Formats: sequence, C-alpha cells, structure tokens
Amino acid sequence: MAPLLLILLLAGDPLVEISPQADAAVEPQPPAPEPPVPEAAPPATQEPKPPEPPPDKVPPVGPPPAHTGIQATLKAIPGDFGHLPTGNNIGILGVGGVLALAAHSVDDDVNRRLKGSKTFFGPGRVIGNGAVLIGVTLGTYVRYDYAREKREALELWADRLAAIVGGSAAKVVSLR
Repeated sequence: MAPLLLILLLAGDPLVEISPQADAAVEPQPPAPEPPVPEAAPPATQEPKPPEPPPDKVPPVGPPPAHTGIQATLKAIPGDFGHLPTGNNIGILGVGGVLALAAHSVDDDVNRRLKGSKTFFGPGRVIGNGAVLIGVTLGTYVRYDYAREKREALELWADRLAAIVGGSAAKVVSLR
C-alpha cells in the first residue's frame, strides 16, 4: 500500500522552484469580486404539507399474530411430525439401527452377566428410587431458605426508598 501511495504522490504535478527574483516580479492581483447575494424568496401562501412517513416505516397491516398456549401447541404438533423425516434424522436412525443389529447377537450374554451384578447396578437401585429422588429434591428446596438473597434485596430496596424520601435519588423531581 505504501509504494502505491508513494507513486501517486510522485506522479502529481512536479515541484516548481520559485526564485526570489521571479517572486518580486509577480504583481499582486486584486481580490476577486464577491458573488451577489440572492434575494429572499417571497413568503409562501400555502401552508407546507407535513412530511410523509418514509416507506419503510409504514404501520403494519394484517391480522394480529397467532396466539400461543396449550391449544396452539396441540394444533401445531401434527405439523411438527411432518418435519421429522429429514436427511439428518434418517441418517441417525440408519446408523443406530445398524449398530443395534450388530450388537443383537451378544445382547443376551451381556444381559445375563449384568443381571445379577450388585456392583454395577447396586447404587442405581438406591439412587434411582422414586422416594429417594423426591426426598432429596424436597430436602434441597425446603432447607435452603434464600435468607442471604432476601436480605440483600431488602437492603437494596431500603436504600432506594431512603434515597427517594431524602430527595437524593437520581431523576426525582419534587412536585411542589
């Protein structure tokens, strides 16, 4: 880029040296006359029209957007099933089906080995029990009372109310 700029600068008008003698021989030229000032236009007799809105800011026309909710969701489900047969989904189903057929011959042997295993499925038998899952979930949510978060929120609210009452809050205008 720099060589290109250098070439463009050098290709311009050549520098002309002006000698002191030539500078003295040049007579000063009188100043150029000022252009005439146009006269003011006469006042308009018609009121100006308000500007038309630009074409891209035209208010929307048409029906309101579709409503959402359970009924709309249930109506959309058949259409969703119509979108399932895509190339990606068919490829995934094909690879999964081939792998399942390949593993089918050893499936009974693996199942027999793992059926009586207390080390592999033992913890899952206890952890996956519905009563354990419900108990752990309720224990987590009931025990944690959000005291710290409540205290921080109430302190922020108290500070804001004090600023409003004291008149030091931003953008507070007194009405009297």
